[in-house]
Amino acid sequence: MVNVAFKLDIDPKEQKHLEKMLAEAPAKLRRKHVRRAVSFAITPVLKAARKLAPRDTGDLKRYLKRKIKSYSKNATIFGMVGPEKHKAPHAHLVEFGHRIVVGGTVARKDGSLKGGGKNRGAGRVVGFVPPRPFLRPAFQQNKENMLRRYRQKLIEGLNKEFKK
Repeated sequence: MVNVAFKLDIDPKEQKHLEKMLAEAPAKLRRKHVRRAVSFAITPVLKAARKLAPRDTGDLKRYLKRKIKSYSKNATIFGMVGPEKHKAPHAHLVEFGHRIVVGGTVARKDGSLKGGGKNRGAGRVVGFVPPRPFLRPAFQQNKENMLRRYRQKLIEGLNKEFKK
């Protein structure tokens, strides 16, 4: 998993207004609007990843999805873009590249063997498939847009609630 951190630059006046609305909103309402804003914000990343994904069989592109996770214990909500679990298990191999091994298993750089340490015979590396990144570039291309969309949707949703 790639860890990414970024700073949200908001006008100080706008920041105070947003913080005030979030503080006044009930927890359920806050959660609803933050989830919607996160989902709206990561949509361009999903679309870009689908455009950039190599199309050999089409599985990779077809199974790219977004998922919003919430943890109420520490009030954390985050969005993920990636392949659907168990539908495109090869996505990381495409993104980062991999060795081509025949005849068994080859030790990793740290000396361990994949497969729980079971020795399945001496394998040999016969080639390397170069990386064809699609998720990382999609994120990098849309980082600023994502932050702008998040802020826009959150303010829009909270304003609608408080006008009721």
